[in-house]
Amino acid sequence: MLHWPAGPKPFDGAWAPHWYHAVHASTGFDAAEGPLPDLPADYARLAEAAMPHYRRLARHALSP
Repeated sequence: MLHWPAGPKPFDGAWAPHWYHAVHASTGFDAAEGPLPDLPADYARLAEAAMPHYRRLARHALSP
């Protein structure tokens, strides 16, 4: 489900009118809003160790 019609959905739940304004206005996923944050050293090492696995999986991603 990469795209959807704008507006409320019947399964949104009771809090939708209060919390989902941006969701109801959206029609799909968008690019990142800006650059990624710098990670502390321990997290940066963990992210770097995970990158080969991410890249392997990313080769199978569906394109929009």
